Amino acid sequence: MKIDKDLINRLITESFGDLFRGDYNGLEKIFFPSITNQGPLNQIAKKWFLINGYVGFFEHAGFFKNQDGSSLTLRSKYREAGEKYKSLYFDLLKKQVEIIYVD
Repeated sequence: MKIDKDLINRLITESFGDLFRGDYNGLEKIFFPSITNQGPLNQIAKKWFLINGYVGFFEHAGFFKNQDGSSLTLRSKYREAGEKYKSLYFDLLKKQVEIIYVD
């Protein structure tokens, strides 16, 4: 089975919840971050807007260390979601996932 970004994003959404994706880029900008999800696997986050797409909120969970989704760093508060992702990934792709948790 081909490991692609869409597959990894489905696993992220199933593990972390609605609106979470693993291909966000641009979260490092403080004012008016232009975060997009058109690039490669990068930051795992949730993005949502309140008013006509202008007031954005971001919840950052961690980031991928490679492009096949098997190595990532997560904030400790996402340990349960990380373990679910690890299990789903292994069940589907038969490959171990390495997760480093940080505060």
